[in-house]
This record gives sequence, structure tokens and C-alpha cells, in this order.
Amino acid sequence: MLPRNQRLTKKKEFDRVFSLGQGLGQAIIAIKFCPNGHKTSSYGIIISNKISKKATERNRLKRVIREIVKKIDNKVKSGYDIVIIGRPGIKEKKRIEIEPALIRLIFKSGLAIA
Repeated sequence: MLPRNQRLTKKKEFDRVFSLGQGLGQAIIAIKFCPNGHKTSSYGIIISNKISKKATERNRLKRVIREIVKKIDNKVKSGYDIVIIGRPGIKEKKRIEIEPALIRLIFKSGLAIA
């Protein structure tokens, strides 16, 4: 689990990222991000009912993405709110397919530390 100060939990936090942020996407995953003015980056994960009607499947995907985020957090610039959005194709993918897609988006967006 990510520390409390690194999680986006409130609707207003997500709304701020969606209204002020920039976004990038691929077939299975997308990200929206904006500066937050803090010393750490915060993450939010969205897996909608369009992906799966079953909560267990959505929660599994969230756990997989959270695990990837913990692994790559030290490679991401500080001071950003990042929302990771699963797209319908993500349900059939395994962790080893999701991780490179997310890392590519982080580098493409310029959020990665070189």
C-alpha cells in the first residue's frame, strides 16, 4: 500500500487533475497528471465498471497497478498528482504486459527522472 500522503482519495483531487492536467494514453492504460506543489507525487487509480462488472476483477487490477507504482515511484519526478486509468483491454493482460506500458507512458510524459 502506498503511504497516505501519496494517494489521491477525494473526488476534488481527481477532479483537479482532470480539469488542469495533461494526459497520454495507450491501448490498455492512460495517465493524467498535473503539478501538485508538494515534495512527493501522489497517485490515483481508476478502473471503471466498463472494464469489468465484478469488483474482484477491478480490485485485482488496482492491486497490480499499485504494485507497479511502488516499484517505479523512485523513478518519477516529485511534485505531481498522477491518475492512472485502466482501459477495457487491460482486463486480459498480465502484470508483465501492464508494467512496460505504464513505464512507457511515464517516460513519454516527461515525468521520469533520466
